[in-house]
Amino acid sequence: MCNRGALSAGLKEALRANISISSWILPRRMPKRLIVGVTGASGSVLALETIRQLVRAGVETHLVVSKGARLTVAHELGVDGLAQLTSVANHFLCFA
Repeated sequence: MCNRGALSAGLKEALRANISISSWILPRRMPKRLIVGVTGASGSVLALETIRQLVRAGVETHLVVSKGARLTVAHELGVDGLAQLTSVANHFLCFA
């Protein structure tokens, strides 16, 4: 829970010191993160390219793959399809 008195005092101090309120409240650089979910629907090639582009853009990707997706990915990308997806994503979670 936030202590309103401390927040108010800190805000007043920031204003007195002529500090931008947004730079005082927000971290200087927030990391970009995105969860990419792959289900059993067709589109494995699109998922692979989307993750590649996100990583190139500096986005931390978290890949979540369903049980049905594993079968679809193998059919559309080949037997190493899941390995292709997991190799480009920063983090990976697969459901049994």
